[in-house]
Amino acid sequence: MNKLLNKLQKETHHTFLGLLLILFIVFEVQIPLDLANVIDTIVGKTVIILVIFALLTYNKMVGVLAIVAGYLLIMRSMNISGKKNMKYLGLLIYFEDSSGKQIGEFILPSENAIDGDTNGPKFHTCGDENTAVMHVNANIKHYHHTFRFQAPKTNTGTLTLRVLVKHGITNGGNFVGCYFFL
Repeated sequence: MNKLLNKLQKETHHTFLGLLLILFIVFEVQIPLDLANVIDTIVGKTVIILVIFALLTYNKMVGVLAIVAGYLLIMRSMNISGKKNMKYLGLLIYFEDSSGKQIGEFILPSENAIDGDTNGPKFHTCGDENTAVMHVNANIKHYHHTFRFQAPKTNTGTLTLRVLVKHGITNGGNFVGCYFFL
C-alpha cells in the first residue's frame, strides 16, 4: 500500500490523468457534435486506440482506465454523430449444412423491437420452418440485435453461417456477404 501511495505522489501527472479518466467514466460527459463526428471515423477511432496503447505502456493503471474511457468515448460519439450511412438497412441470416440445405430454426420474440422503440418489429423469420431471419423494411436498424437460433440435431456435419448485409441508401448502396464455417 505504501508503494502505491509513494508512486502516486511521485507521478502526479499520471494520477491527475487517472482522475480525469475516472470522472469521464463515472459522469455522463456529453461529447460535442463536431468532436463526435471526428471520432466516429476510422481515423478517429484509430487515434483513440493508439492513445490507449501509448498510455498502457507508460502506466498500467492509467492504461486500464484509458481502455474503459476510450470505449465509452467511441460509443458516446457514435450515439451523438448518428451517421445513418454507417448503419445497415437490410439483413439476411441463415445456416446451411454441407449439402447447401438451410437448417435449424430462428426464434424471434413476438415483439422483437428494442425497449422504447415504437417503430415495431425490425425482423421476421422466413424460409422453410423459420430457417432464416430477414429485415421487415428498409428503415435504419439499431447497431445491436440478438437473434436466438435453435441448432439442428447432432451429427449434421459442418454448419455454414451465411450473412448478407444491405448498407447505404434504399435504392442503391452496397451488399456485403460473408460466411463462417462452424
